[in-house]
Amino acid sequence: MSQTNLICFNGVGTSFSIGLQYDGQVNSFQSPSSKNQLGHILNFLDDQKKKHSFESLGSIAYVNGPGSFTGIRMALMLAQGLAFESEVRLMPIGSLEFLSYIAWKATGMETIHTVMNAYSREFFIAEYQKDTSGTFILKTINTSQEKKIKLAQNNFFSFDFDQTKILEISGEVQSLKCSPSELLEYHAIKLKSFMGHHYMEPEFLYVREDSSWK
Repeated sequence: MSQTNLICFNGVGTSFSIGLQYDGQVNSFQSPSSKNQLGHILNFLDDQKKKHSFESLGSIAYVNGPGSFTGIRMALMLAQGLAFESEVRLMPIGSLEFLSYIAWKATGMETIHTVMNAYSREFFIAEYQKDTSGTFILKTINTSQEKKIKLAQNNFFSFDFDQTKILEISGEVQSLKCSPSELLEYHAIKLKSFMGHHYMEPEFLYVREDSSWK
């Protein structure tokens, strides 16, 4: 079973994407939100199955959140079904973990704080540290609630999957695509040290009504 043949499913934003790396060639698919989104996804997978034998996949990954509940559920359903059919292992990749990899590529920083809007005045906040294998490990943010809010306001990056940009808190916008090919890159890196289905929730930060978050 080849370790170079990979497929990744990502449904955390309003669009759904699939990245397939097969014999060194990368194919990708991105479906906008629509009533027939699942139909477009299945048509893409059927077309790829005609070209490639999915039995030779080395690993299957899906982005398991935080993000769109429906999109994550769809990604898991497709990934599990394909893993069962192909008899290959399934790898979860956290949204903020993947985005830490994107931020590292842009800046070279090995300690990354990520902030994602969960709406209703709530946010996901997490700290990741790059390890020697190249993967990003979730760390505990040991500080007070007030300092966490300050961290969310002033430090590092917030992310928007749908606009495919890293938005720096300072107001500077740096265009950087969170593409299926980038996810395949991180999938290959994580596969080298992946030992099983392990996922840690990023910290859920509630921003109070009296906070100065804008």
